[in-house]
Amino acid sequence: MDKMKWLQFVFCLKLAITLSSCFSQPNQNLDNYVTIQEDMTNKKMTDMKKEEKEIRKVFTDYVLFWNNHEIDNWGALFTKDTKFITWSGGRYDSNKANIESHKKAHKFLRESKQNMTYQLDDITIKFLHDDIALVYATWIWKNFKNDDNVEDRSGYLTMVVIKSNDRWLIKTTQNTRIEKILD
Repeated sequence: MDKMKWLQFVFCLKLAITLSSCFSQPNQNLDNYVTIQEDMTNKKMTDMKKEEKEIRKVFTDYVLFWNNHEIDNWGALFTKDTKFITWSGGRYDSNKANIESHKKAHKFLRESKQNMTYQLDDITIKFLHDDIALVYATWIWKNFKNDDNVEDRSGYLTMVVIKSNDRWLIKTTQNTRIEKILD
């Protein structure tokens, strides 16, 4: 028997033994399968909870850096090719443009001694894949100084975050201001 036929014979023999053992003890194999599936599901849920915690940390930092005018640190939360649409309809097609524009805005905010009370609430995270998530959040900016009066502002953020090099980063942002003040 040549070598190729011998390998085919061994392969077929091993396959036959494996298949016969699957059918000879169906309950045990099914129980093992269910246990393995439950273990995989539990591990996946544990992994996703860990990932969700990391994403929430990104948004904790987002608010902290924003309120402290740390725009370079805030900008480090985004991908280089981020797309950011502002509440007023402005659009930035790179993180460089995003940071530059927000630095100008924060220069004005500092000079006008703006109340930096920006916060995010109701953060909802939906995983689209292990390394991609859709994030919805409500933002509230209480006591925002506007000309001669103070107002409460609020809106919604819709963001896509991706995991890159073991870090969650903001890939896209849609910021929508709403007239109704959210509590």
